[in-house]
Amino acid sequence: MTLSHYFIFLACLSVFNIAVLYSYFLHYEFKEFDKIHNEFFTPTLKHAYSIFILSFSLGVAALFYFTPDQTWFFESNFLYFCGLLFVFLLFGFIPTNQKNTRLIKGLLEFGSITGFVFFLPDNDLFSKTVVPVEAIRVLAAIVWFIIFKFTLVLNQFEGVIPAQTFHIGFSSLLILVIFSTTALSLFQINASLSVLIFMLSPFYYVLQYQLPLTGSCLNFICLLITGVSFFTVLAGYWGIGVLMLMYVLFEMTVFVYRRIKNFVLRKKEPLFFFETLSDRGVPEERAIGLIIRYHLLISALMLFIAYSLIQVQAVILSALLYLKLYFRISDPSGSQASLKDLYHRAKKDARRSITNTNHIFSVFKEKYSVKNTPRKENDTDADA
Repeated sequence: MTLSHYFIFLACLSVFNIAVLYSYFLHYEFKEFDKIHNEFFTPTLKHAYSIFILSFSLGVAALFYFTPDQTWFFESNFLYFCGLLFVFLLFGFIPTNQKNTRLIKGLLEFGSITGFVFFLPDNDLFSKTVVPVEAIRVLAAIVWFIIFKFTLVLNQFEGVIPAQTFHIGFSSLLILVIFSTTALSLFQINASLSVLIFMLSPFYYVLQYQLPLTGSCLNFICLLITGVSFFTVLAGYWGIGVLMLMYVLFEMTVFVYRRIKNFVLRKKEPLFFFETLSDRGVPEERAIGLIIRYHLLISALMLFIAYSLIQVQAVILSALLYLKLYFRISDPSGSQASLKDLYHRAKKDARRSITNTNHIFSVFKEKYSVKNTPRKENDTDADA
């Protein structure tokens, strides 16, 4: 499929999505038009993301049908991944109100991801290591599962998942237009995400509608954006695959760091970077705008990787950019600090955390010894 044919395909997919989505919107408007609400009312399109999933699924099917060379679809087992997506769509209907059902759902999701990873054909990611292949596959499944579950958690901040989806799609579209890649079909599938998710933006930013992303649709989309990143890594572009989920990995790093820091220093700082933005008085829309701006910077680095195939340096540079963003928001007084200053500040914080940890362990040890002293005296009196 040539680039011109692909854009014709995208245009047809957009027309289909617009027809279905705006038909649903007009149906909702006609139904609510004559109703009078005594309280503040926010219109809600409950099935907007269901239409997104329908359009994406039909787009993948059409792309598979119209692609002359379908070798990649079969060699990569991407068709089985599409089946896994619909399995996770069904998992989304499992209620999570109780701890037991959450545990069962998590085990089913982990088992499905692990089974799929073991079903994948041999790849350099699995074979070119001294570690047994089975151990590498299990480790890859664990990493994928953890990132997937954390992406689900990030949905508590409205707009983060759509922004992440658009980032993956838009970056893939740029790479597809500017460069020719070996995983052509994969980037074509990824690029369609940017068009479909962009169709939802007028409802959110212009019409002020709520677009709830919950349950089965959330499961599907989170597995989709983590899965296409995983396939990008398998295709040999591991740096691009990492940068696709760089913001998710950044939030995960902040979450782990804040957890440890709150435990050691006995603080109650917000665990997510997005929460820190809210605490600094940044409105939600501006916070999403800031994330999208950094997504654009990461997209430029992804283009750099696609052009030069230098992946390690680009990933390190993106990590430094997010590190500087973190310290600028956490400490506004040092907003003009250089990366060297930020390194020294992080080193100082780490040293202080280690000192406080040693102090806590000393206190625990002292309390333990005081607690055991009366017991030893009682044992001595009993022997006497």
